Amino acid sequence: MTRTDSRVTIHMAASLDGFIARKDGSVDWLETSDEFVGGATMDPEFVVAFLKTIDCYVMGSRTYETALGFEAKGMGWAYGDKPTFVLTHRDLPRTRDTVEFHSGDLAQFVNERLRPRFRNIWCVGGGVVSGECLRLGLADEVRYSILPIVIGDGIPFFEKLGRDIALHLAEVKAYQSGIVDLRYEVRGRAAATAAAESAMPDTAQLQLSVMLAVPSAPQASAWYCRALGAEELWNLGSVIGLTIAGAPFFLGEPASNGWDTPERLGMPSARVEIFCDNPDAFIAGAVAAGATAKADPVRVHAMPWGPHRQGSFTDPFGHRWLVGDRSPLSRHPA
Repeated sequence: MTRTDSRVTIHMAASLDGFIARKDGSVDWLETSDEFVGGATMDPEFVVAFLKTIDCYVMGSRTYETALGFEAKGMGWAYGDKPTFVLTHRDLPRTRDTVEFHSGDLAQFVNERLRPRFRNIWCVGGGVVSGECLRLGLADEVRYSILPIVIGDGIPFFEKLGRDIALHLAEVKAYQSGIVDLRYEVRGRAAATAAAESAMPDTAQLQLSVMLAVPSAPQASAWYCRALGAEELWNLGSVIGLTIAGAPFFLGEPASNGWDTPERLGMPSARVEIFCDNPDAFIAGAVAAGATAKADPVRVHAMPWGPHRQGSFTDPFGHRWLVGDRSPLSRHPA
């Protein structure tokens, strides 16, 4: 279960014109300094105490490589002994036990893996990861450290938002170095989360076994109901819960919800297994409604629990369904 007190913070240093690095990824301009007489000093003891409140870090692969570069130059590892999660599909060097690599659905990773374990989660870049956190509604606050420099072009603080994100300015602090720290709260996130949870029907508390990625959830739901005898449990537009013979599953539109698809991750499409009294009739009904199957789809397979009649078809949305008879289930070892 997600901690109710968990908090996701996006924090990066950027130029006044909103860039976190040059186009080539270099950050030499971070050494820029200025003098603002009326600014606050950065007390080392306060910094140490504040860093202790951070429970884990999340970053993209480029930010991780930049941190490794700083360490190689003798500047130390910026994230101490805190768990550090690097989002990447690449094979990168792992220089310490506290670093863990992750690829896959970002929202699921944050909400199901990080929030239950950590109270104070910091996303420290880069622009793509930060943009995704905001776009998916995962961030609670944004901390923006503005350096006294304009670099003209580079990698932006946020990339590919695709929509406006309303913020509330909660804190401003200027330092003698010329750096200005801004802290924004993401407006409406808590209210939106509570509203979404209260709007979810009770049936959504079921432990759904599979999510099928489809271009249009309503269109796919209509096909599954017509071809396979499914029934809708609930309908939220881009996400629809259904059941077939008491077995629940749901449909989701990745484009509308910011989810990864099997194709995007380089994985095969989802395979669904279903058991019924008459696999031949079930597959024939699906084929009549537009599914594809072999000429003789149902065969007897030798399984550990005995002979098992099973066939398959592919629905119009690219998902493969394996259909078997129900009787062997009672002999399946527990």
